[in-house]
Amino acid sequence: SELKMLSEPFIETCKLLHKKFPELGFVVALVNQKRREQFEQAWKELAPELDFKLVDDTARNVITASDAVMLASGTVALECMLLKRPMVVGYRVNAFTAFLAKRLLKTKYVSLPNILADDELVKEYLQDECTPDNLFTEVSRLLE
Repeated sequence: SELKMLSEPFIETCKLLHKKFPELGFVVALVNQKRREQFEQAWKELAPELDFKLVDDTARNVITASDAVMLASGTVALECMLLKRPMVVGYRVNAFTAFLAKRLLKTKYVSLPNILADDELVKEYLQDECTPDNLFTEVSRLLE
């Protein structure tokens, strides 16, 4: 699932951000109990020392309260843009899906703001570029 593919780079990014910005809080909106349990497991394995606030609230409320947003592509990116929140997109899929997507999709971008603008309005880190170091660098830039 998307959550499984992105938990590791996103949580590792939060560890790096916490070192640089110790006062920074991390809020994660989860759509259902299954996703909450998946995230809690990854959190426990990767960064039990971090304090994530897990909410069942709508993404809109979490985005509005955020200084910067790290997210997967999709409608949340469009919502983030409409709410004028700085963001970075990270996305990974399995190797076979990535192989097919490269051959079938004719767009340069995966996030809706970039697709609609046909320009990189939002920094996207995909597949092998979706690393904690890359995400950390961009989120840090957005926060400074």
